[in-house]
Amino acid sequence: MGNKGKTLILTSGTAVFGVFNGGDATDVVYREDTELPLAESVFAPASAQVHPLVVEGLGGSMAARVETEKLVLAAPGVRGIVVRPGLVYGYGGSYDLPALVKLARDNARGAHWGAGATVQGYVHLDDLAELFCLAVENAPPGTVVHGVSGEVSQRELAAAAGRMIGAGDRTDSFTMDRMFGPDDARVATGISLCLNKRLSSERTRKLLGWSPTRHDILEDLEFGSYASDPTVHTE
Repeated sequence: MGNKGKTLILTSGTAVFGVFNGGDATDVVYREDTELPLAESVFAPASAQVHPLVVEGLGGSMAARVETEKLVLAAPGVRGIVVRPGLVYGYGGSYDLPALVKLARDNARGAHWGAGATVQGYVHLDDLAELFCLAVENAPPGTVVHGVSGEVSQRELAAAAGRMIGAGDRTDSFTMDRMFGPDDARVATGISLCLNKRLSSERTRKLLGWSPTRHDILEDLEFGSYASDPTVHTE
């Protein structure tokens, strides 16, 4: 390979590009070389009406993550690589999807913030595993990799979760405070579900020859690995 030192891969995430927009989609799709961290006026504009404590918490945690990314990319004596996966799905796992299903069960139908037009990139676990292998084999030192194969809106995910529990296509529009709960994990999930996280993986695909094949996140949520878990169904 010609690179000195061992390989060090940091699994980061798309929340470094997370943008509040009141439940509506944003237009900007971020590339691998976009300068970070995003300014507060970008990720939490006044028009989104986000509570200052939420803005402060997200800004601080993402600034720390970005600093870690930079340290890995510039680390001497190693081949530093950063991978930013989208919403990972497949085999019944994920961070956000089980939370969406629970929200649908608690509400007796799918739910989302505002209009539900918030958009985020996603990737199937199998495609992501292939991307990690390609990065280990071929990525030059200092490479940032975006693991995103497609995009999906929160309303589409909420509707699929509602259909999966037998509640049909109708969804409820929540205010942000209803997306959150009293415990830290629920707050973190609620914030994640309210963010636009739009990333391009065009450069990653060209550099590493990555060709993701799975684009069935809605089908997997409604009929596949998530639907096969009896704990996610209503009685």
